[in-house]
Amino acid sequence: MTVQGEIMSISENYIRRLIIKVACDTTGDSAEELIERGRLEIPARDAIEFVVRLEALFDCTLGWLRYEPLSIEIDEFSAIVSDALNARTSTASTLSRPQEDLV
Repeated sequence: MTVQGEIMSISENYIRRLIIKVACDTTGDSAEELIERGRLEIPARDAIEFVVRLEALFDCTLGWLRYEPLSIEIDEFSAIVSDALNARTSTASTLSRPQEDLV
């Protein structure tokens, strides 16, 4: 994690590792087999729980709450989570800055 001014930036590699941990905690898969596969293969019954856990962990909204299997490359999903976090951080930094006069 890096801090730029007052905005914290979380690396995509760190996000990837947390995604793997949450996936393993949710499905019972081993990290080694998940990394070797390189792909999240989460059954429908676990997919919502997985996304809810990630959203709570990162305090962001991913908009992925569907009762269907979740099948996606780990790196692609890491980018989606990173984008959601960056959007939230960008919005928060914009809201905390005073507005400049437009006159």
